[in-house]
Amino acid sequence: MRPFPDYVRPYPTNAFQGLAAQLICYLTNGGFPPEMVGTVLIAMISLLTQGVADVFWPNGQKAPIGNSICLEARSGFGKTITLNFFKNALERCLRRLCQTNEKCSDFLIEDVTREAILESLARLPVAGLVTDEVGQIVHLFKHAATLVKPIDGSTIRNSRVSTGRKTIINPRLLMLLMAQPDVFDAIRNLLLAKGSIGLGNRLFFASCNRLTPNVSIHSVSLPNFLEEAWERRTNTLLYLTFAQVEKHDLERPVLRLSSQASQFLINLSGDASRNCLQDKLSISNPEYASRHPERVLRLAGALHVFEYGVEGEISLDTIHRAEALGAWYIEEFARMMYVPPKVTQADLDVTTLENAILTVVHQTGVSRYRQSVLRACAANLGLTPARFNRALAVLGGQGKIKVIVERNTPWVIFQNYYSPRLY
Repeated sequence: MRPFPDYVRPYPTNAFQGLAAQLICYLTNGGFPPEMVGTVLIAMISLLTQGVADVFWPNGQKAPIGNSICLEARSGFGKTITLNFFKNALERCLRRLCQTNEKCSDFLIEDVTREAILESLARLPVAGLVTDEVGQIVHLFKHAATLVKPIDGSTIRNSRVSTGRKTIINPRLLMLLMAQPDVFDAIRNLLLAKGSIGLGNRLFFASCNRLTPNVSIHSVSLPNFLEEAWERRTNTLLYLTFAQVEKHDLERPVLRLSSQASQFLINLSGDASRNCLQDKLSISNPEYASRHPERVLRLAGALHVFEYGVEGEISLDTIHRAEALGAWYIEEFARMMYVPPKVTQADLDVTTLENAILTVVHQTGVSRYRQSVLRACAANLGLTPARFNRALAVLGGQGKIKVIVERNTPWVIFQNYYSPRLY
């Protein structure tokens, strides 16, 4: 039985406030799937805020803010349109800023070789890798360590590139990766390979393969007041980002959690550890669940900066909203990563033998047979003696049959509590 059905828990759109809530409300009312709009919006908010501030863990350690995204959706389901609602304003702002500062052109990375990323980050240590065609950059995932360090905000020292060695201090890299289902299947193992550096554990994953019936997403546009508000916010955050880059020490303001928010995150970290040990989340990669508090903290920091700037503390309400979103993405991750186990010939033999036995018991009412008789009759099912013995042993291990020996003759008894199923 598939443990993760196609049903998806409704996306928590109420976890957004202010301008973000207005944008999601308007686009989802226009027919866009909320999980697609919300996921792309998180990526764009993260891109705009990651260079503005950092955030403290409860123990005083610093962490970057913002979350990278991997979004899977079929062609024609609105990935590019959704992205353009937010990216077009960003492109306009960058063009204006590039007239006075050439470094701004490196804010969005398009030439996606390992060397090109390092060269770009050396010029501007805050950037975003945004693509709606992940198939073009599959080769990049073989250099996961190159991506993980700037995503984590770790200094890259003495990286070898064509122009010599580079040291990049406090870089920030945000990724928004959009893929069609077949491409996602191809990169799944590259992102989450066991024993790898864990690039996929740092991402939010989402899948959107549904459209609102009788709605044309191409007829939807943002009203002027929302488009202008988004462009103003984008311009403000980009200005703050580049102002931080121009500082020689590259030290960003650091947000603190309120006392209540800090205690909530501590409890959340303990819950995540216990859930992984007890396998309550039932996902194939417990490392992903263990990083849930980190992703929540980074998202809470991005939401705070986007809504309130770098002033004040991250409130309990903000981290609650970030956790609601993070919990949804854990369920989505589990659903997307689940691969049904392969059915072996031994499994099929067990099912075949079980069904045949149940049919005979139901028709005759006889609950015990000589094992030699059953083995001989198993040839009618296409089972060789060896395959019959293996299947019978499995049924015995499951407690469905019991073998006893009377006068040196093995008998198979069907347990009384094992009620036959009707087919």
